[in-house]
Amino acid sequence: MIEAHASSKSIAMISSTVLLPLLSLLLLLLLGVIVLYIRLYKSNLLIGKEQSFETLFEQQPEAWIIIDGISLHAVEANQKALNLFGLY
Repeated sequence: MIEAHASSKSIAMISSTVLLPLLSLLLLLLLGVIVLYIRLYKSNLLIGKEQSFETLFEQQPEAWIIIDGISLHAVEANQKALNLFGLY
């Protein structure tokens, strides 16, 4: 009976020394997958918003120009603005 108790105790000790690093590794892997999923989800949302902004920007009946507030250079202009200034 004493040998069985000692044997089960050593098995429990071995399994805990192997199990803890394995669970830690699994948890880190799961966390990495979650972070990757969130990044991909956010980038897809950003692409969708960028496309809808671009469509809205290009379909305006008025000339629109986006100017950088620091350098005061035109960053973007829709087709109406390019036609207005004779650039296109």
